[in-house]
Amino acid sequence: KVPKADAPDFPVAKPYPKDPRLIAQEKLAANQPADALNYNIEAQPGLRFVPNELVVPPGGHITLTIRNKDVNMQHNFVLLQPGTLQKVGEAATLLANDPLALGTNYVPEDPNSIWRMTRVLNPGEEYTIDFNAPDTPEAYPFVCTFPGHWQVMRGVLYVAGEDDELP
Repeated sequence: KVPKADAPDFPVAKPYPKDPRLIAQEKLAANQPADALNYNIEAQPGLRFVPNELVVPPGGHITLTIRNKDVNMQHNFVLLQPGTLQKVGEAATLLANDPLALGTNYVPEDPNSIWRMTRVLNPGEEYTIDFNAPDTPEAYPFVCTFPGHWQVMRGVLYVAGEDDELP
């Protein structure tokens, strides 16, 4: 009788270093004042952000916590510069073909488009982003760039004063 050879161990994804964009973003959080305005967004089943629209005051100090309440999927959250949603979404689609894309949290390398981001969040995880809202009223799209999600899972963060019309 010939003994069966052991199968090689299944390759496990290597650990990735923390995305340098997240490191830089988290350093900014240390400078946030105690009176920051707190907002929450949940990633929910059905590829939804709830709420999918937020209004924040111009120049306000913002603390935004993103929670993944979808028990079946990973998600991320990427806050974009105005007018860049299509470009970033298409670049995110291309990342799905890159076996190392998890190391970038499926967020394209585009410093002119990406304003803030989270890492990929497993079900039940959360991530907090701290930032100062711009002084000029504008609409900032946000999106999940996890492969296959960007065309459905998105929303808008409006920077607007109480008397401003939403852009």
